[in-house]
Amino acid sequence: INWSRLYDAPTGRAYWGYDLKNDKPVGLCDFWLASDCRSVVFYMIASGAAPVELWDKMNRSKISADGLTFYGPGYWFGGFFMSAIDAIFLDPPDRAEMGSAISDFAWHQIRIAQQRRLPVWGWSNCNIPGKGYTEGGYLPWWVVTPHASALAIEYYPRHVIKNLHRLDKMGLRQPLPAGGNYGFRDSVDLKAGKVDDRYLSLDQAMLFLSITNYLENEMVRKHFANDMFVRKGFELLGTRLAQDANLLDKWTERDVSEPQRLTPPVNFENIILDMKKSDAIALNTKVAGGGQIDAKFTADGLVIDFNSTDESELDVIITFPQADLRNLMSVDITGFTRAKATFGGIRFYLYDSQGQSLYTYTEDLQSSRKTVSIPESSIYGILAQPDAVDKLVIKLWAKPWFYTNQKINTKSGGLTVEKIIFKQN
Repeated sequence: INWSRLYDAPTGRAYWGYDLKNDKPVGLCDFWLASDCRSVVFYMIASGAAPVELWDKMNRSKISADGLTFYGPGYWFGGFFMSAIDAIFLDPPDRAEMGSAISDFAWHQIRIAQQRRLPVWGWSNCNIPGKGYTEGGYLPWWVVTPHASALAIEYYPRHVIKNLHRLDKMGLRQPLPAGGNYGFRDSVDLKAGKVDDRYLSLDQAMLFLSITNYLENEMVRKHFANDMFVRKGFELLGTRLAQDANLLDKWTERDVSEPQRLTPPVNFENIILDMKKSDAIALNTKVAGGGQIDAKFTADGLVIDFNSTDESELDVIITFPQADLRNLMSVDITGFTRAKATFGGIRFYLYDSQGQSLYTYTEDLQSSRKTVSIPESSIYGILAQPDAVDKLVIKLWAKPWFYTNQKINTKSGGLTVEKIIFKQN
């Protein structure tokens, strides 16, 4: 690979892809360090296509929750595999930077399972039983995948092995009815008690290689490091990939303990955003891909008017006082739409104080006033701090790249939102 084609020297940034048809790179960006792009930047530096400073420019947005700190994207855009897949080759558990981030992310997942009183844990992109792949990286809390915990086996072998045994007892290693026994199936729906009837080669590979590193003294990682090209990358990055042996004692101490139980939620009251009483609510808009959007609070509620193009991504951003939504049961939206053509659907995103988000969608609002109730089973995503939710984004997206049928259809129109209620159970 000619890695230099993905590096932009004037800006010191990298491209995330290459348009073969038009022979040009696309998507100038800052890669997440805690993602599967970590190896890409490593290869660019090792080959001499980019300076070592590109490593320093990688996105290190921090997610801090419950005394733990890990890097974005976190649960959003893929979950645990994003942080940990490259560690199979690059990062031993005592790697000072990524070792700390990966271990805290895994411990946070173990705590989530304890807080929700779930028998198993492990959240990462996977198949949803009876449905498709986790589009957009929005992970349902009730779908657990074995590869996520296996990726943490070098950090917390006691917790991981116990978790894998429990998944085994749930039937995740049962052969398929049509034949074929290839290890763990891809996932389980904890609500429905349904085990997925598929294997996913990527997830099986992560399971196998992670367990190999654990059982065979880092065999995969050592084999990778023997390559001359890889050795050059380690040499150039030097202290940026420093190791800290004291971290191993920290992970061992955690592994023999049980996670500290988080403070249970006490707020069972509904959280109401009354758009006719907007004193405590801030409002902003954002436009991408062309088009226009205008939003304002009126006596009728939040009134949104827009003109859309084929590429429009129009956001109305509502910021409100922090709310504890750990008992979220449904989201009720009262309002109506205005359009000459079929309106289509509306996307809603809820964000916590750490930038982690939930996603849901409705196309049930019509031209006459109506209240739509979206149940928790149709709300995807996991929050790092569900007790500190403070932002709602209403998105009108003409050409989404995930859940592509969930979009607006009209070129121009409006939406009035009178009230949004977060119902607690």
